[in-house]
Amino acid sequence: MTLVVYATAATLLSLHALVAIAAMPYTLIFDPDRRFAARLGAWLTRTALRSRDEWRPAAYGLASIPAGPGARPAVIVMNHRSIADIAVAVGVPGGPKIVSKLWAGRLPLLGLCMRLSGHVIFDPGSPRSVRAMMARAEGLLERGNSVLFFPEGTRRRASGIGVFHEGAFRLAVKMQADVLPVVLHGMGELVPRGSLTFHEARVDVRPLPRIAPGGDRHDLARRVRAAMSASLAAHD
Repeated sequence: MTLVVYATAATLLSLHALVAIAAMPYTLIFDPDRRFAARLGAWLTRTALRSRDEWRPAAYGLASIPAGPGARPAVIVMNHRSIADIAVAVGVPGGPKIVSKLWAGRLPLLGLCMRLSGHVIFDPGSPRSVRAMMARAEGLLERGNSVLFFPEGTRRRASGIGVFHEGAFRLAVKMQADVLPVVLHGMGELVPRGSLTFHEARVDVRPLPRIAPGGDRHDLARRVRAAMSASLAAHD
Protein backbone atom coordinates (compact mmCIF):
# COMPACT_ATOMS: atom_id res chain seq x y z
CA MET A 1 0.00 0.00 0.00
CA THR A 2 2.74 2.46 0.98
CA LEU A 3 4.57 2.13 -2.35
CA VAL A 4 1.32 2.65 -4.27
CA VAL A 5 0.54 5.80 -2.27
CA TYR A 6 3.97 7.31 -2.85
CA ALA A 7 3.95 6.40 -6.54
CA THR A 8 0.51 7.95 -6.97
CA ALA A 9 1.58 11.07 -5.08
CA ALA A 10 4.71 11.45 -7.20
CA THR A 11 2.65 11.10 -10.38
CA LEU A 12 0.08 13.68 -9.30
CA LEU A 13 2.72 16.12 -8.05
CA SER A 14 4.60 15.79 -11.35
CA LEU A 15 1.40 16.41 -13.30
CA HIS A 16 0.58 19.40 -11.13
CA ALA A 17 4.06 20.88 -11.58
CA LEU A 18 4.01 20.43 -15.36
CA VAL A 19 0.62 22.11 -15.75
CA ALA A 20 1.46 24.91 -13.30
CA ILE A 21 4.77 25.63 -15.07
CA ALA A 22 3.05 25.60 -18.47
CA ALA A 23 0.54 28.13 -17.10
CA MET A 24 3.25 30.40 -15.68
CA PRO A 25 2.94 33.15 -18.33
CA TYR A 26 -0.77 33.51 -17.45
CA THR A 27 0.06 33.32 -13.75
CA LEU A 28 2.68 36.04 -13.86
CA ILE A 29 0.38 38.46 -15.69
CA PHE A 30 -3.12 37.69 -14.40
CA ASP A 31 -2.80 35.45 -11.31
CA PRO A 32 -0.19 36.82 -8.87
CA ASP A 33 -1.67 34.85 -5.94
CA ARG A 34 -1.38 31.63 -7.98
CA ARG A 35 -4.98 30.61 -7.45
CA PHE A 36 -5.11 28.44 -10.57
CA ALA A 37 -2.24 26.21 -9.42
CA ALA A 38 -3.64 25.98 -5.88
CA ARG A 39 -7.11 25.02 -7.12
CA LEU A 40 -5.63 22.46 -9.50
CA GLY A 41 -3.79 20.88 -6.57
CA ALA A 42 -7.01 20.82 -4.54
CA TRP A 43 -8.91 19.08 -7.33
CA LEU A 44 -6.16 16.49 -7.89
CA THR A 45 -6.03 15.74 -4.16
CA ARG A 46 -9.78 15.17 -3.84
CA THR A 47 -9.71 12.98 -6.95
CA ALA A 48 -6.93 10.84 -5.45
CA LEU A 49 -8.77 10.47 -2.13
CA ARG A 50 -11.83 9.12 -3.96
CA SER A 51 -9.73 6.20 -5.25
CA ARG A 52 -9.95 4.24 -1.97
CA ASP A 53 -13.13 3.37 -0.09
CA GLU A 54 -11.67 4.18 3.33
CA TRP A 55 -10.47 7.60 2.15
CA ARG A 56 -13.60 8.59 0.26
CA PRO A 57 -15.28 10.21 3.32
CA ALA A 58 -12.33 12.60 3.50
CA ALA A 59 -12.83 13.59 -0.15
CA TYR A 60 -16.51 14.27 0.47
CA GLY A 61 -15.70 16.15 3.68
CA LEU A 62 -13.20 18.34 1.86
CA ALA A 63 -15.71 19.08 -0.89
CA SER A 64 -18.19 20.28 1.77
CA ILE A 65 -15.85 22.92 3.22
CA PRO A 66 -17.31 26.36 2.44
CA ALA A 67 -14.06 27.85 1.20
CA GLY A 68 -14.38 27.64 -2.57
CA PRO A 69 -14.67 30.49 -5.08
CA GLY A 70 -17.25 33.03 -3.91
CA ALA A 71 -16.92 32.16 -0.22
CA ARG A 72 -15.74 34.80 2.25
CA PRO A 73 -12.03 34.42 2.99
CA ALA A 74 -11.32 32.79 6.33
CA VAL A 75 -8.50 31.65 8.57
CA ILE A 76 -8.83 27.87 8.31
CA VAL A 77 -7.39 25.77 11.14
CA MET A 78 -6.82 22.00 11.20
CA ASN A 79 -5.64 19.57 13.85
CA HIS A 80 -2.34 17.81 13.15
CA ARG A 81 -1.54 14.11 13.69
CA SER A 82 0.20 12.94 10.53
CA ILE A 83 2.71 13.84 7.85
CA ALA A 84 -0.17 13.26 5.42
CA ASP A 85 -2.21 16.13 6.92
CA ILE A 86 -0.63 18.65 4.57
CA ALA A 87 -1.77 16.59 1.58
CA VAL A 88 -5.33 16.68 2.91
CA ALA A 89 -5.02 20.43 3.49
CA VAL A 90 -4.08 20.88 -0.17
CA GLY A 91 -7.49 19.41 -1.06
CA VAL A 92 -9.56 22.21 0.51
CA PRO A 93 -11.77 23.81 -2.18
CA GLY A 94 -10.59 27.15 -3.46
CA GLY A 95 -6.95 26.35 -2.80
CA PRO A 96 -6.38 28.30 0.45
CA LYS A 97 -2.77 29.23 1.11
CA ILE A 98 -1.25 26.76 3.55
CA VAL A 99 1.18 28.08 6.15
CA SER A 100 3.86 25.41 6.49
CA LYS A 101 7.23 24.91 8.13
CA LEU A 102 10.44 24.57 6.14
CA TRP A 103 10.42 20.75 5.98
CA ALA A 104 7.60 20.70 3.42
CA GLY A 105 9.39 23.16 1.18
CA ARG A 106 12.55 21.05 1.26
CA LEU A 107 10.88 17.95 -0.18
CA PRO A 108 11.71 18.04 -3.91
CA LEU A 109 8.34 17.61 -5.65
CA LEU A 110 6.12 18.73 -2.79
CA GLY A 111 8.16 21.88 -2.19
CA LEU A 112 8.09 22.78 -5.88
CA CYS A 113 4.32 22.35 -6.08
CA MET A 114 3.77 24.33 -2.89
CA ARG A 115 5.77 27.25 -4.26
CA LEU A 116 4.03 27.05 -7.63
CA SER A 117 0.71 27.22 -5.73
CA GLY A 118 1.74 30.23 -3.66
CA HIS A 119 1.65 28.48 -0.29
CA VAL A 120 3.50 30.14 2.60
CA ILE A 121 6.66 28.42 3.80
CA PHE A 122 8.41 29.95 6.81
CA ASP A 123 10.93 29.25 9.55
CA PRO A 124 9.23 29.39 12.98
CA GLY A 125 12.63 29.79 14.63
CA SER A 126 13.30 33.07 12.81
CA PRO A 127 11.42 36.16 14.06
CA ARG A 128 12.06 37.82 10.70
CA SER A 129 10.53 34.86 8.85
CA VAL A 130 7.54 34.84 11.20
CA ARG A 131 6.94 38.56 10.63
CA ALA A 132 7.18 38.08 6.86
CA MET A 133 4.74 35.17 7.05
CA MET A 134 2.20 37.21 9.00
CA ALA A 135 2.51 40.17 6.63
CA ARG A 136 2.01 37.91 3.65
CA ALA A 137 -0.98 36.21 5.27
CA GLU A 138 -2.58 39.61 5.90
CA GLY A 139 -2.14 40.54 2.26
CA LEU A 140 -3.61 37.25 1.09
CA LEU A 141 -6.72 37.76 3.22
CA GLU A 142 -7.09 41.34 1.99
CA ARG A 143 -7.09 40.04 -1.59
CA GLY A 144 -9.77 37.44 -0.87
CA ASN A 145 -7.65 34.33 -0.25
CA SER A 146 -8.25 32.04 2.71
CA VAL A 147 -5.19 31.06 4.76
CA LEU A 148 -4.78 27.65 6.44
CA PHE A 149 -2.86 26.95 9.65
CA PHE A 150 -2.07 23.91 11.79
CA PRO A 151 -2.20 25.80 15.11
CA GLU A 152 -0.79 22.93 17.18
CA GLY A 153 2.45 23.63 15.35
CA THR A 154 3.65 20.03 15.23
CA ARG A 155 2.20 16.56 14.81
CA ARG A 156 0.80 14.98 17.96
CA ARG A 157 1.46 11.38 18.92
CA ALA A 158 -1.42 11.39 21.42
CA SER A 159 -5.10 11.68 20.60
CA GLY A 160 -7.06 14.86 21.20
CA ILE A 161 -6.16 18.47 20.40
CA GLY A 162 -2.88 19.95 21.60
CA VAL A 163 -2.11 23.45 22.82
CA PHE A 164 -2.61 26.06 20.12
CA HIS A 165 -0.06 28.62 19.02
CA GLU A 166 -1.90 31.90 18.61
CA GLY A 167 -0.57 33.23 15.31
CA ALA A 168 -3.65 32.14 13.36
CA PHE A 169 -5.94 33.76 15.90
CA ARG A 170 -3.93 36.97 16.11
CA LEU A 171 -4.25 37.18 12.32
CA ALA A 172 -8.01 36.51 12.43
CA VAL A 173 -8.61 39.20 15.05
CA LYS A 174 -6.43 41.77 13.30
CA MET A 175 -8.06 41.18 9.91
CA GLN A 176 -11.53 40.50 11.39
CA ALA A 177 -11.71 37.26 9.42
CA ASP A 178 -13.83 34.30 10.52
CA VAL A 179 -12.04 31.19 11.72
CA LEU A 180 -13.15 28.02 9.93
CA PRO A 181 -12.22 24.95 12.02
CA VAL A 182 -11.73 21.69 10.14
CA VAL A 183 -11.25 18.46 12.09
CA LEU A 184 -9.27 15.58 10.58
CA HIS A 185 -10.15 12.10 11.83
CA GLY A 186 -8.05 8.95 11.53
CA MET A 187 -4.87 10.59 10.27
CA GLY A 188 -2.78 9.42 13.21
CA GLU A 189 -3.73 5.84 12.42
CA LEU A 190 -3.08 6.30 8.71
CA VAL A 191 0.51 7.49 9.15
CA PRO A 192 1.60 7.56 12.82
CA ARG A 193 4.04 10.25 13.90
CA GLY A 194 7.62 9.15 13.29
CA SER A 195 6.60 6.76 10.50
CA LEU A 196 6.49 7.09 6.72
CA THR A 197 4.44 3.92 6.31
CA PHE A 198 0.76 4.11 5.38
CA HIS A 199 -1.62 1.79 7.26
CA GLU A 200 -5.18 0.74 6.57
CA ALA A 201 -7.29 3.40 8.25
CA ARG A 202 -10.55 5.19 7.62
CA VAL A 203 -10.04 8.94 7.41
CA ASP A 204 -12.61 11.70 7.47
CA VAL A 205 -12.74 15.49 7.30
CA ARG A 206 -15.35 17.44 9.27
CA PRO A 207 -15.73 21.20 8.75
CA LEU A 208 -17.31 23.03 11.69
CA PRO A 209 -19.32 26.27 11.61
CA ARG A 210 -17.35 29.46 11.16
CA ILE A 211 -16.46 31.30 14.36
CA ALA A 212 -16.49 35.10 14.42
CA PRO A 213 -13.13 36.51 15.56
CA GLY A 214 -14.23 38.98 18.23
CA GLY A 215 -11.51 41.15 19.71
CA ASP A 216 -9.47 38.79 21.92
CA ARG A 217 -7.14 36.29 20.25
CA HIS A 218 -6.77 34.24 23.45
CA ASP A 219 -10.53 33.86 23.79
CA LEU A 220 -10.83 33.04 20.10
CA ALA A 221 -8.18 30.31 20.38
CA ARG A 222 -10.03 28.82 23.39
CA ARG A 223 -13.38 28.83 21.57
CA VAL A 224 -11.95 27.22 18.45
CA ARG A 225 -10.02 24.58 20.40
CA ALA A 226 -13.13 23.70 22.44
CA ALA A 227 -15.23 23.26 19.29
CA MET A 228 -12.60 21.07 17.62
CA SER A 229 -12.05 18.99 20.76
CA ALA A 230 -15.79 18.35 21.10
CA SER A 231 -16.07 17.30 17.45
CA LEU A 232 -13.08 14.98 17.73
CA ALA A 233 -14.42 13.37 20.92
CA ALA A 234 -17.91 12.90 19.42
CA HIS A 235 -16.53 11.30 16.26
CA ASP A 236 -14.14 8.96 18.06
